[in-house]
Amino acid sequence: KEYKVKKENEKYEKAVKEVENLNNEILKKTVEKKIADKKLEKTYEEMKEADAVAQWGIKDIKEFENKVAKGPEEPKGLMSAKSYREKIVMPFIAGLNRIFKRIVKMAKSCFAESMELKKKLEQANEDRERLAEVNETLRWRVKCMDQEIDEKAERICELEESEFMLEYFRRFIRNEDYERIVEMGKEERENKRFTR
Repeated sequence: KEYKVKKENEKYEKAVKEVENLNNEILKKTVEKKIADKKLEKTYEEMKEADAVAQWGIKDIKEFENKVAKGPEEPKGLMSAKSYREKIVMPFIAGLNRIFKRIVKMAKSCFAESMELKKKLEQANEDRERLAEVNETLRWRVKCMDQEIDEKAERICELEESEFMLEYFRRFIRNEDYERIVEMGKEERENKRFTR
C-alpha cells in the first residue's frame, strides 16, 4: 500500500512538473504572440507612413495637372517661333518632364514599399495565427493536465485513507498473518500480470 502511495505521489509530482513546463511554454508563446502583435502594429504604422508619402505624390500630380491645364505662357510681345520655342515651350516641357519623373519615381517607390509591406503584413498575420493556435493547444493541454492532477490528488487521498485503515487492521492481527496476507496479495498481482 505504501508502494502505491509512493508511486501515485511520483505520478502526481511528474504531472505537476509537466503542468509547470506547459505553463512556461504558454508564457513563452504568449510573449511571442505579443511580439508578433507589436510587429503587426508596426506594419500598420508603416502602411500609414506609406499612405502619407503617397499623399505627398498627389501634390506633384496636382502640380502637373495645373501646369498642363495652364499650358505654356503666352509669348511676350513679338517673338519668333524659334525664340518662343526655346525660351517658353522647352522650359515648360522640361518642367513637366521633371514633375513627371518625380511622379513616376514616387509611384515606383510607393509600389515597391506597398508590396514589401503587404508581404510583412501577411507574414505577421501568419505568425499571429500560428501562435494563437499553439497557445490554444497549450491551454488545452494544461487543462487536461490540471484534470489529471486533480484525479491523481484524489487517488492519493483515497490511498492514504486506505493506508490509515490498514494500520487498524494491522494492529489487530498477528504479524505473521499480516505478512502472509501481503504475500498473497503480491502473488495475486503477479498472477494477474502473467495472465495479461
